[in-house]
Amino acid sequence: MSIIVKKTIASCIILILTMVMSACGKDTSMVEEIANKQDGTIQGTAEVESNLQDNDEKNETDIEETKDINDVDVDLTVLSSTMVYSEVYNMMVNPDVYLGKTIKVIGPYYAGQLVYGTEKYYHFVVISDATACCQNGIEFIWDDNSHVYPDEYPKDNTVIEITGVFSSYEESGNTYYYLKADGITIK
Repeated sequence: MSIIVKKTIASCIILILTMVMSACGKDTSMVEEIANKQDGTIQGTAEVESNLQDNDEKNETDIEETKDINDVDVDLTVLSSTMVYSEVYNMMVNPDVYLGKTIKVIGPYYAGQLVYGTEKYYHFVVISDATACCQNGIEFIWDDNSHVYPDEYPKDNTVIEITGVFSSYEESGNTYYYLKADGITIK
């Protein structure tokens, strides 16, 4: 390397070090003030969370006593198509969070067989995203499978609304999740 290049690099390093060192000598009261405000916010947040937790514990029994069977924990019928798809995707990725919760959903109905030629049909409500390019199906079992397919079920692609408890079952060594629905409303 030439002497000019070495001097230029050395000058840049000295300039950078000078700027860094001069910043350290500045008044830091503004930084301290911001840090103190943030500490207060964090402490305030912790205090609010503690108060909320206390209130939740006090009212937990009241809520359990007044909850009606028809209350819905997750109402997918009031969300935008993007949010519905996101929530259903989350149900498939984190199903344990939803187990036992009452869920209300609307969408096109479809039935299908896992193994063609068998008598076992699976029933689904299909949820699409905003552009309808991606879909998730929520399996449902209507009244413990006491209804006869196809006689008592709607035709494929009929828009239905169901409310049911998110549950699971084992089949062929796999765990599957479904809504245990009490009824189907055709929309």
